[in-house]
Amino acid sequence: MRYPLSIPSVFQVLILLWAGCPPPSGVRAPALEPLPAARSHAATVKHLAGGLIRGEWAQAIWVAIITPRGVEQYGSGTTGIGAGSATPTASTVFAIGSITKVFTGLLLQQMIAAGQVSLDDTVGRLWPSPKLHPSVRKIRLRELVTHTSGLPRMPPSFAPPDAGDPYASYSATLLESALADEPGKQV
Repeated sequence: MRYPLSIPSVFQVLILLWAGCPPPSGVRAPALEPLPAARSHAATVKHLAGGLIRGEWAQAIWVAIITPRGVEQYGSGTTGIGAGSATPTASTVFAIGSITKVFTGLLLQQMIAAGQVSLDDTVGRLWPSPKLHPSVRKIRLRELVTHTSGLPRMPPSFAPPDAGDPYASYSATLLESALADEPGKQV
């Protein structure tokens, strides 16, 4: 199987996602019930999506449900504020945030299954940059995906100019510079 990204690119993405983002303290997500068997799930999706939007868990939601009868698609909420606002569609681009860790983990698993990498591969093997601190070069993929590498939650050089798209300007060069310093204790 071929992947659109090189191993060093995927590895850099793994490092960028080195820490989880816990939910705000004292905040609980609304309980979700399994969808009942129905001809259409429109009313249920509208009810659940409305609860998430009213509770400020989401501004816009797009749901696709695959059933034996086909794909049901529903949009709820708004994609913006004011005149440019619209109900989301199948073409709406969402910032998916921390869910990228799941996708990265799945990609890593596929690469392991294909024999391209091992959980015991090191940063130094996959990203042979002389700028990386020696202790960073020894970090294994296993430690990155289990958040036990000792790397901080965010690199010290992370200072996004645009809070609406914080990772847009963070480059591999900035990441490499951040990894030139010795990491702290496990976080």
